[in-house]
Amino acid sequence: MLLIKKLLHSVCTRRPHQYSDLKLPKKLPPKREPIVVSSLPMLGYLEQTVAVAITKAMTAVGTIKPKYPFLNASKSALIYIAFHLKGIHLVGFVNTSGI
Repeated sequence: MLLIKKLLHSVCTRRPHQYSDLKLPKKLPPKREPIVVSSLPMLGYLEQTVAVAITKAMTAVGTIKPKYPFLNASKSALIYIAFHLKGIHLVGFVNTSGI
């Protein structure tokens, strides 16, 4: 496969004038339409609204690996995720309200 790519590259570089005036297709990606979140089923609603925040919180738990005193690792992780999500919610709330 690599040999074929090198061969094609060498053919194109030997005669670039043959390929310089080619017109590119005028394909554009389809326009994105906004999704009405309230009309989605529950799983789709959660995917569109909560999934990114939970993924970031779980990544932070995996990176930091918090251990609160007198709690086991799973309870410490759950508390950290709760604080992380609450912090994201409060920051988002402040940004959307304009305060």
